[in-house]
Amino acid sequence: MKTKTSLLAVALAAASLLAFTADAHDPKPQAQDMKGHDMKAMDMKGNSAGSMELHKIMSSDMKIPMTMSGNVDHDFAHMMIVHHQQAIKMTDVLIKHGSNTELKALARKMKAAQQAEIRQMTPYTK
Repeated sequence: MKTKTSLLAVALAAASLLAFTADAHDPKPQAQDMKGHDMKAMDMKGNSAGSMELHKIMSSDMKIPMTMSGNVDHDFAHMMIVHHQQAIKMTDVLIKHGSNTELKALARKMKAAQQAEIRQMTPYTK
């Protein structure tokens, strides 16, 4: 059951990113509120602390306003940094609460790679 819940969280993260980037061309600040996704109706009873942390990350980070500059290079770097920061939070949850050693090893590699990419993209946001 833990694996299905974790996979659901990952699927929601991917779907949210796709929905978020679809509106990236809009120069006005946008906040994702998961319209059409009844997060409150999801049965959260019986979920592990880790699954609940993943859900919290996904729910709270969907409301981050993104002001677009009009410069696609700047906006891409900025949006990817936010996306990577969210992924790092999720890897931390898996490392702390997960039991699958292969997934935890993958999460550690992902975290290191995304931290390096954040450092590489940061100059383009200035």
